[in-house]
Amino acid sequence: MEVVFFTEGGKEAGLGHISRCVALFDALSGQGIASQMVVDGDDSVAYVLGERPFTVSGWNRDSDAAASMACGAGMAVVDSYRAPLGVYAALSHAVGLPVYFDDDLRLDYPPGVVVNGSIQAPGMGYPAKEGVTYLLGPRFIPLRSAFRDVLPRKTRDGIGTIMITFGGDDVRDLTPVVLGVLVKRYPEVRKKVIVGKGFRNEERIRACADAETALVIAPDDRAMAEAMLDSDICVTAAGQTLYELARTGTPVVVVGVAENQAFNISGWIDGGLIRFAGWWHEPGLGGKIAEYIDALRDPQARSAMSAAGQATVDGRGSERLAETLCGMAEHGAH
Repeated sequence: MEVVFFTEGGKEAGLGHISRCVALFDALSGQGIASQMVVDGDDSVAYVLGERPFTVSGWNRDSDAAASMACGAGMAVVDSYRAPLGVYAALSHAVGLPVYFDDDLRLDYPPGVVVNGSIQAPGMGYPAKEGVTYLLGPRFIPLRSAFRDVLPRKTRDGIGTIMITFGGDDVRDLTPVVLGVLVKRYPEVRKKVIVGKGFRNEERIRACADAETALVIAPDDRAMAEAMLDSDICVTAAGQTLYELARTGTPVVVVGVAENQAFNISGWIDGGLIRFAGWWHEPGLGGKIAEYIDALRDPQARSAMSAAGQATVDGRGSERLAETLCGMAEHGAH
């Protein structure tokens, strides 16, 4: 069986969709399944995809082209915020098992498998529909391989390192803002700043840095996992990275950067998994971030967040999802 992934990303759209597909791609490869990627993106996607075979295409604007590229494949995996329903319908007819990643009930999906690994997915009210199967909740969140085998976190007494990460592109230009707050409020603390391939603000970040600031440039999954495990707190957005942080047991202060994150953020708050500082455009955001960091000086508070995160995300979602989908493809069921 061959699997074709259809996704999108880049400097403007971010790299979360591609990262999610890479995690499932690798899990399928571990089962001997050959896959290829079709990506609507720019040159920033290459470092995420590495040596994996991929084609750059505007597939999400051409249903006939997408169906043609999927022709003969046993499975098509679609991860998109842009593709219209017609593209999904064409792919649903073109392959034996169509699979759709969804985050927010974006479409009335055609027959296939809808995957939403978010913490809130089981309570989102996905409608029962003939021919559609749902795989919902963190059991099916696909994480990259470096996050599979992670030991329980041992909480340190003090805060020695704070990590900052806002995805592969920092679309809201938040990294220098947050770093400026940390440099002013916590000059003695190490700041580990993740700079993605799509960043356009590296010079501003460097201008904000102090002697305790270290920039980590375009890390792969292992370097990212190491950075998380080395950090006592992370300030981040509410995207895919939250699941990696939960897996590593890293206490998190979250800034919302997109409206479609609101429902998911509420689930993380309810589970005691994050501290939510507010939305990127709100006045006083820096003060709120510092307020939560100060509260997390308490090692018991950080320990509770770590335990809750690692209990929620077990790191086996990629393999679990790959095994489930392969079983469905083998039996011709969805």
